Amino acid sequence: PAAGGAEPATVDPAALLPPDRLAIFRAQVALDRAGFSPGSLDAVLGRQTRAALRAFQERQRLPPTGELDAVTAGRLIPEPPLLTVHRVTAADLAGLRPLGTNWLQKSQQDRLAYETILEQVAEEGHAYPDLIRLLNPGVRWAGVVPGDILVIPAVRRPRSPVRADVIRIRLAERTLDV
Repeated sequence: PAAGGAEPATVDPAALLPPDRLAIFRAQVALDRAGFSPGSLDAVLGRQTRAALRAFQERQRLPPTGELDAVTAGRLIPEPPLLTVHRVTAADLAGLRPLGTNWLQKSQQDRLAYETILEQVAEEGHAYPDLIRLLNPGVRWAGVVPGDILVIPAVRRPRSPVRADVIRIRLAERTLDV
């Protein structure tokens, strides 16, 4: 198993991610925790991450460039840990279900669940499966068993605002501001 039983605080993203992707990953985790969705975490400066950066920059009264410049990065310093571990349980594996191939088959299933443990932990960590694979280089995904430890992003749900006075939807930018 990937992390060898490491505790969440000891999993170092610098040991698992290439240097060019580490700064972007840190920013994505900080944005996600602050309620600025960068989309699924992938450690890539893509369209959704740029939109989240612009929204964050506007809120911080910075020029909304969508770039991860030094000033923006300085304000996006996430509290550790950036990574945590998910210990696979028998219940995790028992809950997996293959997905029907058409709508009729899907409608007849007892529930629409995750098909694979990779899909489940990717969702838990708000991440693309490719990032989860990168964080877990030694894992044989078809052979995961209860007790295996998987490294995932340590995201937390942002606190919900008490009540929104205004909701602004910008379709062109694909953003929602509360």
